[in-house]
Amino acid sequence: NLPNPCTIRIYTLSGKLVDEIRHNDSDRGYEDWNLTSGVGQAISSGIYLYTVQDQHSGIQTDKLVIVK
Repeated sequence: NLPNPCTIRIYTLSGKLVDEIRHNDSDRGYEDWNLTSGVGQAISSGIYLYTVQDQHSGIQTDKLVIVK
Protein backbone atom coordinates (compact mmCIF):
# COMPACT_ATOMS: atom_id res chain seq x y z
CA ASN A 1 0.00 0.00 0.00
CA LEU A 2 2.71 2.47 -0.94
CA PRO A 3 1.56 6.00 -1.69
CA ASN A 4 2.31 7.29 -5.15
CA PRO A 5 4.81 8.91 -5.54
CA CYS A 6 7.05 8.19 -2.57
CA THR A 7 10.67 7.57 -1.65
CA ILE A 8 11.75 4.52 0.34
CA ARG A 9 15.04 4.74 2.22
CA ILE A 10 16.64 1.73 3.91
CA TYR A 11 19.15 2.23 6.74
CA THR A 12 21.35 0.11 8.98
CA LEU A 13 20.58 0.24 12.69
CA SER A 14 23.48 2.67 13.07
CA GLY A 15 21.77 5.05 10.64
CA LYS A 16 23.86 4.53 7.50
CA LEU A 17 21.84 4.80 4.29
CA VAL A 18 21.87 1.44 2.47
CA ASP A 19 19.58 2.15 -0.50
CA GLU A 20 16.99 4.58 -1.81
CA ILE A 21 14.09 3.45 -3.97
CA ARG A 22 11.73 5.82 -5.74
CA HIS A 23 8.19 4.52 -6.16
CA ASN A 24 6.16 6.10 -8.95
CA ASP A 25 3.68 3.45 -10.14
CA SER A 26 0.01 3.99 -9.33
CA ASP A 27 -0.85 0.44 -10.49
CA ARG A 28 1.49 -1.24 -7.97
CA GLY A 29 1.30 -0.63 -4.24
CA TYR A 30 4.68 -2.25 -3.61
CA GLU A 31 8.32 -2.18 -4.72
CA ASP A 32 10.81 -5.00 -5.21
CA TRP A 33 14.26 -4.73 -3.65
CA ASN A 34 17.12 -6.92 -4.84
CA LEU A 35 18.80 -6.88 -1.38
CA THR A 36 21.78 -4.87 -2.56
CA SER A 37 23.03 -1.50 -1.43
CA GLY A 38 22.91 1.61 -3.58
CA VAL A 39 26.44 0.77 -4.81
CA GLY A 40 25.56 -2.83 -5.74
CA GLN A 41 26.94 -4.72 -2.73
CA ALA A 42 24.89 -7.59 -1.31
CA ILE A 43 23.55 -6.75 2.14
CA SER A 44 23.98 -8.92 5.23
CA SER A 45 21.29 -10.66 7.22
CA GLY A 46 20.06 -8.47 10.05
CA ILE A 47 17.64 -5.79 11.15
CA TYR A 48 17.24 -2.66 9.05
CA LEU A 49 15.19 0.50 9.40
CA TYR A 50 13.21 1.97 6.54
CA THR A 51 11.32 5.17 5.90
CA VAL A 52 8.58 5.88 3.39
CA GLN A 53 8.23 9.56 2.56
CA ASP A 54 5.49 11.10 0.46
CA GLN A 55 4.14 14.61 -0.01
CA HIS A 56 0.87 14.09 1.90
CA SER A 57 1.55 11.78 4.86
CA GLY A 58 5.07 12.88 5.68
CA ILE A 59 7.51 10.18 6.82
CA GLN A 60 6.63 6.74 8.17
CA THR A 61 9.35 4.60 9.79
CA ASP A 62 9.51 0.89 10.59
CA LYS A 63 11.91 -2.07 10.83
CA LEU A 64 12.50 -5.06 8.61
CA VAL A 65 14.46 -8.27 9.09
CA ILE A 66 16.56 -9.85 6.36
CA VAL A 67 17.32 -13.57 6.72
CA LYS A 68 19.48 -15.20 4.07
